[in-house]
Amino acid sequence: MSKLTVVGMTMCLLAAAASAEARPKHWYKDWKWWAGEAVIAGAFIADSYSTSLAQSHHVGVETNPLLGPHPNNGAIARLSLTGFAIETTLHAYMWHFSNEDTKGWRAFGYTAVPGAGAVILGRSAAKNFRLADNSK
Repeated sequence: MSKLTVVGMTMCLLAAAASAEARPKHWYKDWKWWAGEAVIAGAFIADSYSTSLAQSHHVGVETNPLLGPHPNNGAIARLSLTGFAIETTLHAYMWHFSNEDTKGWRAFGYTAVPGAGAVILGRSAAKNFRLADNSK
């Protein structure tokens, strides 16, 4: 089963769960919000690890202009932590904006940021892992 399939299935389960029960009063008490955070964290971990792995095998050139062509592990970690903080903030805002809306908007609030991050970072991680595997 591909990583993208697993992410897609997770997003579908989160969307189904969003309409199944009442919403907690605060985002930090909502298990579905934390499940989305786990997806975001996993995507950033996979991307940063795969970028570091590809750079250690000296294959490919990093295409992210914020990192430069051959970033070190410190730069990769700093950008990943910054990206994680930004996506966490966006995820919390989405929770607040969709808090009192219909069930469809609530499902969107739970899944939009984690889903987008997983797709974008997942594609990058898959490319980096392929580059590292081809170098062996």
